Amino acid sequence: MRNAEMNRQRTSRHFATKILAYQGLLSFLGDACRAQATHPEVLQIQRQLDGYWASMASENVIQVLVNSPGYKKMLLGLYSELGLADEAKLRSALRADEDRIEAHIVAILDSKAKEQAVLALEGDSAQGFLDVVQSALDRGFLVQQEHARKAHRIVRKLSEACDKLPSSLFITGVVDREMHPSFGGGFGDVYRARYDNKTVALKHMRYFARGSQLRDMRLVCCTVVRLCRR
Repeated sequence: MRNAEMNRQRTSRHFATKILAYQGLLSFLGDACRAQATHPEVLQIQRQLDGYWASMASENVIQVLVNSPGYKKMLLGLYSELGLADEAKLRSALRADEDRIEAHIVAILDSKAKEQAVLALEGDSAQGFLDVVQSALDRGFLVQQEHARKAHRIVRKLSEACDKLPSSLFITGVVDREMHPSFGGGFGDVYRARYDNKTVALKHMRYFARGSQLRDMRLVCCTVVRLCRR
């Protein structure tokens, strides 16, 4: 046990200058493992956690945020494997981590250099950053109006740069869409469908464009979607 404690102290010193998105959740799970250290299955999970400490730590705050949803999913999976029932401590750890993520987002928003690095993201990295910031906005974590304004701006600029939208702006589970539109107008057709056991109207934008015109039209549509969400 003494050797294990010494290893943990060395690990803490090693990661003192690193950034961790879910440090609270890692610590919570680590404490739970140490309380059940006599079980072989728990020792295996402890080794996984030790590996996560190493793989999740980074000096690049942008990359930490990009990867944070995947880390959260993995750690919550370990929580289930351990069969823990202390949801109050779990919520407390997650709340502390969410506060930490908010602080990381604000640090990026307040830095011109970091903002430029964000706007250079592409592909899955760009999508990951959009999802994290939009989630913080949706859940009200960016409580200061200035921070929320800057967050909306960077989401807009990155969306335009990478031609993507936050995943939360899309819905799944729309069924029974009629083959033919119920109504039509100059810019789109309206179809009847069902979502969440309710009848809904789906508007399908109709436009004829190619090349740069098509991209411009997509940007306009993306802007409308973001404004409706706000």
